[in-house]
Amino acid sequence: MIKKTGIILIILLINFSCERDKPFEIPEGKTELALFSENYPEDSLEVIISLAQTMGHYPYYQINEPVKVSLFEDNNLLQEKYVKIYDKYIYTSYYGWAYFNKEMLKEGNRYKVKVSNPGYDDIEAETTKPVPVKIKSLSWKHIEGKMPEWFFDVYGSYEVQSPMGPAIEYTHMIEFSITFDDPPENNFYQCGIHIFYDIYEAKIIYASFGWPDPPYNNVSYITPPPGYISRAGNANEIVFNDKDFNGEEKTVRLVIPANEIITSSYEYIIKLYSLSEDHYKYIVSKWLYNRSKDDPFAEPVDFHSNVSNEIGIFSIASCDYDTIFINE
Repeated sequence: MIKKTGIILIILLINFSCERDKPFEIPEGKTELALFSENYPEDSLEVIISLAQTMGHYPYYQINEPVKVSLFEDNNLLQEKYVKIYDKYIYTSYYGWAYFNKEMLKEGNRYKVKVSNPGYDDIEAETTKPVPVKIKSLSWKHIEGKMPEWFFDVYGSYEVQSPMGPAIEYTHMIEFSITFDDPPENNFYQCGIHIFYDIYEAKIIYASFGWPDPPYNNVSYITPPPGYISRAGNANEIVFNDKDFNGEEKTVRLVIPANEIITSSYEYIIKLYSLSEDHYKYIVSKWLYNRSKDDPFAEPVDFHSNVSNEIGIFSIASCDYDTIFINE
């Protein structure tokens, strides 16, 4: 008998704290290994390992032997790490982290993660690190008006904290135009805007008049880059595919709320992330699930997965970026 899971672990709750029920399928009464590894080039390759079980089964158990996490490149073993998963009880989960050097990862190559431990079925997942699509041109301009409604729907307030304080007026905006040549094959993208000042870096929030209700991924930084003491910021970054412009030139326009405090003498880094198809589908399924989970009439939504037991995700994004310095 197959039963929907009632808990799917901290590996996912870490990234979507508002979510409680996870629609994955596990044989009733069985506990399985699970992996979550959604990676961006700013941070080390991180593989989070945990355990999943069905609703109503909360035995007190412990993995006595460390879990082996193996990373392969084109089926050649690159490195192995051993992860200790500590015991917890009932509504808390077992989890541990394995970190790999991101400098080992090459664009266009195929990577596989295999997770094994005595007493559990091995799990594995494969992905390709995309070759990043290059930004062709980048420009900006001031515009007047109101931020798109999506911005307020997602962030819920006119008072949004910037690194230097709240953005109190939304009649003044900066629009960034990012132009790139889309390759002929299917491509999947995510956009990010970063701000740099002194020795601090942060992601900042944005919206787009071109997408009234876009899928998005909630992302945040983990580790600071060399020479920076802090890296922070949490943003909902829009994801999209090239269905409507495959093989053509495309310009994406993003807007940020602005005033003298947050625009004066700052360096903006615009990032165009290239995603794998599995990564894109996972983000969209997560977005759809969050939209429908409180609607009793909504159709069920299952998370997309490329892991062998269909629990979790393994992805490696790449990116190209360009810089604009605004001095006012």
